[in-house]
Amino acid sequence: VNVTGINAYYIFNHKRFSYPAAFAQSTVQRKSCGSWNAGLSYTLHELEFDYNKLPNELISDKANGRLSNDFRIDQLKYHDFSVSCGYSYNWVFKKNWLLCMSLTPALGYKQTATDVTKIAETTTQKEMPKFDFDNFNVDLIARVGLVWNNTKYFGGMSLIVHNYNYRHNKLTIRNTFGTLNVYLGLNFHKRKAYR
Repeated sequence: VNVTGINAYYIFNHKRFSYPAAFAQSTVQRKSCGSWNAGLSYTLHELEFDYNKLPNELISDKANGRLSNDFRIDQLKYHDFSVSCGYSYNWVFKKNWLLCMSLTPALGYKQTATDVTKIAETTTQKEMPKFDFDNFNVDLIARVGLVWNNTKYFGGMSLIVHNYNYRHNKLTIRNTFGTLNVYLGLNFHKRKAYR
């Protein structure tokens, strides 16, 4: 699976709530605070799949017949355009300590890219993509960050998880990936503190 994308988001309470305090250490948040956020994103998903590695019982089942061509996919590429809205909270539970929790559901529109859905031993899909309400799916972005920062030294960890859902004809794909970071660092300049 290859996922390439770009996203932008807006923090409504940005004067008191700081995402960077939890995920970039460019600021320090001193008091607990939360904020609603909204965002836009675009991702390109490319998936390769070798159905021949499935168990023989799934490929050729005497009771149910052979594996449907809907599942004999070598490669799938699709675009995902999404709008998201969620809530994030920075909890300052002790001096210099911060725990951030963020949950952002997203409404995504998935569109199969033209001429890239390859079905093994059959023709390649070549029709132009068409708008279809069935292509709307609910995705999810979750973020958790724990950081200690005294404005000069900092350390912590963060986890960001993306969940994408794709439905096309009889095929459903749930694509989930996450990034876990553990870090220690030193600031050369005093960090700005959020109230």
